Amino acid sequence: MILFLCQLFRVLVSSSINNARIVKQMIDQKVAIVTSGSSGIGRATAVALAKQGVKVTVAALRDKEGEETVRLAKEAGSEGIFVKTDVTNKDDIKMLVEKTFKNYNRLDYAFNNAVLCPKQLHH
Repeated sequence: MILFLCQLFRVLVSSSINNARIVKQMIDQKVAIVTSGSSGIGRATAVALAKQGVKVTVAALRDKEGEETVRLAKEAGSEGIFVKTDVTNKDDIKMLVEKTFKNYNRLDYAFNNAVLCPKQLHH
């Protein structure tokens, strides 16, 4: 799955029309969770996926920035929701997946972008 997502990301950022058609067929009506989606690589990934028609669930701690990513995903032509999520908290992770299924009835991709320091894992 990780290899597939890396390949998918490379194709998404390429400008080839042929690649774009292939990607569109691969991800039509798909749903992705993007962790740490409030800025940087997470935001860029959520928007790139949205441009290809993937519905995105943006997971992050920062509400304002997460909602901004959802707005950008919608501007890009797809759907999106924001779920405030602490990826070190099992209950938050469970809620994230449940809200994704509640909204879209499926989950196809998880772009696990969050970086954890060893201290954060002791919750």
